[in-house]
Amino acid sequence: AAHEVFDAGRFGRWLRMMLVSFYTDEEAVVADLLCRRQAMLKDTQLAKLLRLPERQVRQLLEARLVPDGLVDKKSDGTGERVSSFYRISPLAVPVAAKRLRNLESSWTIKTQEEFLCGVCGARVDALQAMSLSFKCCGKALSSTAQEEEQRAERLKRFRSRCQELLRLTRDLEKLPGPNFRVAKVSRPKAKAKALPAVAVPAAVPATVPRTAPVLEAPKAPKAPKAPKA
Repeated sequence: AAHEVFDAGRFGRWLRMMLVSFYTDEEAVVADLLCRRQAMLKDTQLAKLLRLPERQVRQLLEARLVPDGLVDKKSDGTGERVSSFYRISPLAVPVAAKRLRNLESSWTIKTQEEFLCGVCGARVDALQAMSLSFKCCGKALSSTAQEEEQRAERLKRFRSRCQELLRLTRDLEKLPGPNFRVAKVSRPKAKAKALPAVAVPAAVPATVPRTAPVLEAPKAPKAPKAPKA
């Protein structure tokens, strides 16, 4: 539906429950960081944020988180210049929901009672066991009825411990999953280029003092020359 949107709060709670229930503390730390950052991060970025060796971070991601569908991996580049990016998978909830249903089914399927030989490993039905007098290799055959009881007990504990997880899984399976993008790396802003220097004329004083002209005394007239004799 058009109004259905990704619910970050409930998804984060669901993911933490999944991690606590089925994954190690180290795996949970890596996946939780990806969820809180809400971004696709490079393996080197993850290692730096977690203060762990890059190799260890990749091992934690590739061991189960990526194969199980909780974490999505993208690669960029070729040859020795390949970069790996990781994010919480948009299909994390549907994939986990299918796995949880399969787990429940494996404990609820009832099989016909069989009998096992602890020596040779033979497995026979009740009629064959009866013809063998419930013995094989000189030892008594063991019934699989005990296995049925163990499976029923496991299913009971699972539903009791994971009740909230199963409910959230059913609710979130109907909603859009996360679609985290590659994190933007902040770069220092470029400094503004300095403008070329412009020669500024010297300031002209508001008033220019005028110097009074120097008056020179008139020169005395030259004496007339005496007439020649």
